[in-house]
Amino acid sequence: MAPDHLWREIIWKGDPGVVPIAQGAIHVWRAFVGHSEALLTVLAAILDDDERERAERMRFGRDSRRFIASHAATRIVLSHYLLESPESLQIEIGKWGQPFLPGQSGPEGLRYSLSHSGDYALVAVSRGADVGVDVELHRDDFPIDEVVNHFFDAEETAAIKALPRDRRAHAFFDAWVSKEARLKACGLGLAALEQTDGLCRSNLLSSWTVRMLDMGAGYSAAVAAEGPEKEISLFSMRLWDQ
Repeated sequence: MAPDHLWREIIWKGDPGVVPIAQGAIHVWRAFVGHSEALLTVLAAILDDDERERAERMRFGRDSRRFIASHAATRIVLSHYLLESPESLQIEIGKWGQPFLPGQSGPEGLRYSLSHSGDYALVAVSRGADVGVDVELHRDDFPIDEVVNHFFDAEETAAIKALPRDRRAHAFFDAWVSKEARLKACGLGLAALEQTDGLCRSNLLSSWTVRMLDMGAGYSAAVAAEGPEKEISLFSMRLWDQ
């Protein structure tokens, strides 16, 4: 069970209420994505045509349902800051697959990042600072050794493999979400991991704030942002019928 006392609950009732965010601050929203079919129908109507088509192309119904719920939750979260209806928001996809809000690239623009795994989605929002978030359910079938060998450098690999076997999986997931959050904050995805130049790799190590997030047993999560230590606030979004 997630540590609910750490997350401020906000109930969505159909109209965006104002959630102020200071320059450079980070808000992280947690949303449950295991909704009923009736609610998923309502949430699907919030998505744009491209998002609905992507959901329909997914091979497994579970993945489609979670995609709908997490992307609708993202639109609902963003509506609290932009004071627009969730379905009217324009969202575009960058070169490396990262979503962004057109017209929000200035020093006071709203930046965001989405991740979902298991029963939860996380949406990180910042004003004026690039931000990335990642969450992973600790799955027994996750190819840990393959991912470590392919995406981790020699020092990271040695540190994980030196741990006792009963601690290795948890350490891996913590390191993995931290790495993915930093990549997203840098505007990149896993497809770019092996193509990032030395400057970007250096920035990922030295110029980003990374904070682990407590999602409870069985999950690892992290948020990363450009620059020094940030003020981070945690929110839990609850829909009207939950």
